[in-house]
Formats: sequence, structure tokens, C-alpha cells
Amino acid sequence: MKVGIVMPVVLQTETLLEATLDSAAQVRTQHSATLYVICNRLQVCTAEELQRSLQSRFSGRVAVLHEPGVERSVAGAWNLGCFHALNESNHYIAIVANDTILKPDCLDALVEHGEAGGSDVWSGISYNNREHIDPDAFSDAADFSCFMIRPATLHRFGMFDPNFRPAYFEDNDYYARVVLGGGRCLIVHRAQFFHHGSMTIRADPEMAHHVSHWFEINREYFSKKWGVTSPHNDNESILRHYFHHPFNDQSKPLGWFPGNCF
Repeated sequence: MKVGIVMPVVLQTETLLEATLDSAAQVRTQHSATLYVICNRLQVCTAEELQRSLQSRFSGRVAVLHEPGVERSVAGAWNLGCFHALNESNHYIAIVANDTILKPDCLDALVEHGEAGGSDVWSGISYNNREHIDPDAFSDAADFSCFMIRPATLHRFGMFDPNFRPAYFEDNDYYARVVLGGGRCLIVHRAQFFHHGSMTIRADPEMAHHVSHWFEINREYFSKKWGVTSPHNDNESILRHYFHHPFNDQSKPLGWFPGNCF
């Protein structure tokens, strides 16, 4: 079984670099794995140095993808990583934030769920501030800090919308598209991780200002695209209140968005 693991990063400080290295060190699986690290900004080391540092910590293959001067949204970085994972015939694609620490069996629990079928997008669950997690439970939702898809998910629902810049609402958008398209998202409670939460923003004032500027712009774009003022987090509300085509245009399939996917 081949698993491609996509991890977008913005590395402008040593703190973010160390967090990324710590996160990569905890990404473990019994399957053949490639870690695709998509660099949007890389100012604390060279791509070659990052490659060596990551390879010394990650047990599988590492591919650092960096184009100097090119900055992608989170969704655009997800798409680039997925593009490489698809080209290299991975059976599953995991997308993991670089401010997460996965439990050792987290990824394998997600692969096992994928092998059982039944979900189009499925994620782990953060154990932050939770006293007890029933490992046998599932929830109708998804946590896009650590989630998994199969190639068929992208073929059916499309790539992620990179017009949410640099981040926020791209996860709500994809969740809506899966639900509207008759698919299913699930949280697998056995797959657990710790999520520091918005570490890039907290460690990088410039990026925090950038994200704050774009947050309301993204919200407005989401509202125009789906006809709601803010995202809903349950299937029934999405089916009842959202447009059933992007921008309420019946000629546009669910996976349509303006521009290219990167």
C-alpha cells in the first residue's frame, strides 16, 4: 500500500522550522510512504537543507517542493501535493498540517478505515481538551488538520479551491462539495493527534496580518459561492441551505472554481 502525505509549510522562523521537523518525525506508518512538503515561503534554510533534515526524521521518502518566489494558498499547496501523489500512484493521500503531532498509529488507522470503504473524506480527531475519546466511534464531520482521501475522491469532487487565500474556508468548501455531491465525511476517533492550532499565525506576525486581511474576503467569497453567510457544519443544513451548484449556476459542476488549481 502506498500513502502520499502532503504537508504545506510556511517557514519564515526557526520556531516554525522546528515545529515542522517535530511534526514530520511523528508521521509514522507501516505502509510505503512519501512525504510531500510544499514550501510557500522558505527563509530559514535552503530546500536542500530542509530535505536532509526531514529525511533524517521521517522513515519514508521525502520530496521537498519549492519554487522560489511562488506563494500558493493552502488549497493550492494541497493540490500540488495531491498532483504529485497521484502521478506516483499512491493508493491514499493524507494531508497533515505541520502544527500537528500524530499518535504512532494515527495514519494506519486512517488507511484501515479507507480499506473498509464507506467514506470519501475521513479524518483523525484531535485529543486537545478531550478527557475521553471512544476509539470505536465515528462522527459525521471532518477535521482538515489531518485527513485522508483516495484518488477517486479528487476525481469525483474535484481539487481544492485555491481562491481561498492564503487559508480559511477551503476546508468548509470541500466539505460542502462532498455532502452536496452525495458523498460522506467521517471523523475516525481511533486516529488521534494533537493540534497546536494556528502556529504559523502565532509565530509569524507578517503572516498573521496577511491572513487577517484575507479572512473576511474569503468569507465573502464563500458566501457568494454557496449562498450562506457562514459555513454550516452538518449535512442536513448544507443540503437545505446551500446552492447546489457553485455561485448558483447550474452549468457549473461542484468541483468548478475560477482559475487553475495551483
